[in-house]
Amino acid sequence: MNAEGSRLRWSARTDRGRFRPNNEDSFLALEFNAKEVFRLGRFGEQTHHATDFAFAVSDGMGGANAGEFASRIAVEKITTLLPKAFH
Repeated sequence: MNAEGSRLRWSARTDRGRFRPNNEDSFLALEFNAKEVFRLGRFGEQTHHATDFAFAVSDGMGGANAGEFASRIAVEKITTLLPKAFH
């Protein structure tokens, strides 16, 4: 660990699966502290000295109806509720 803190690297990939022509999965990468929440991209590198991170993949449920909406709702709820729990 250096003065900046250790480095965190991430990457994400989802797959559409066998049943749907579109990918219904949702990916989430968040950086947050007591004041702010930042959405991060699918690939990145950052120090984690003064902030927290959360990563999630929400599966679109394969052949289920509206799987893309369910996975998106799960990611949005995590984005809203998780940082509040750390205050």
